[in-house]
Amino acid sequence: MADDPELLQEAIKKNKINWRSFNDPNGDIRDKWQAIGIPTILLLDEHGVIRFRGHANDKMLEPTLQKLLREMGSEVDLTKLDEMTQETPEETE
Repeated sequence: MADDPELLQEAIKKNKINWRSFNDPNGDIRDKWQAIGIPTILLLDEHGVIRFRGHANDKMLEPTLQKLLREMGSEVDLTKLDEMTQETPEETE
């Protein structure tokens, strides 16, 4: 599947993937960014420095994100993040 751009586009549309995705059959992007799995989450600070590399279930993701937000002068309650990002019934129809 990874070698067929049409199948990738279908999967992106079907699964409502709204983040930047790459077809990387030779692993060039994976190697450059040291991706450790699919998907790999990278948090960059305002200077483009990678401050976190991992997965959504990594225990360090939330504390690192909170720290970056505080450094930027923003206080966001990440416990409410699920509520803020959930789709309404109208959006899913």
